[in-house]
Amino acid sequence: MSLSTPDHPELEFSYRIIIVEIESQNEETGEVVKTIEYLLTNLSEDEFSTEDIKELYHLRWGIKVSFRDLKTVLNAEQVHSRSQNLIEQEIDAAVMVFNLISAIAKCASPRQPGGKYKYQINRKAVAFIVLQFLERKAAQKEVIQTIQNEILPIRKNRHFKRVKSSTAKTSTWK
Repeated sequence: MSLSTPDHPELEFSYRIIIVEIESQNEETGEVVKTIEYLLTNLSEDEFSTEDIKELYHLRWGIKVSFRDLKTVLNAEQVHSRSQNLIEQEIDAAVMVFNLISAIAKCASPRQPGGKYKYQINRKAVAFIVLQFLERKAAQKEVIQTIQNEILPIRKNRHFKRVKSSTAKTSTWK
């Protein structure tokens, strides 16, 4: 298949559509739910089979979550410099701190107090205490205690709207 426009034949490129049926289980009712996903790719069929594409699609979720965490947890949505060099350094520093936080969170296994839910590390709390540690405002012992105590339940299939905060920070260049 190819896609082009009459006015721009140079935009022609090859692509393929892969139709994937995904089965998941509703955790509340236990019933199996089937959905269809349509994947559009320009990866060649000779190099990447349908199964390869399915696996790549599955792996993308972790990447999306990492970008979200990088932007929100480290407040990396804004830069505080004007020169390209300083902006690049700021981004590099944010990525290094994010990787440190991720490594610490991965090594920690949250206590599972039992009950209805499984629990996960509160990454925002871990990010805050690691940043405090890097600024020498917290001791190593505090980092470990925070990781062990700051857990959140994993609640799947929520049925209520989340309230969005309107406390967005902005900066004005002068």
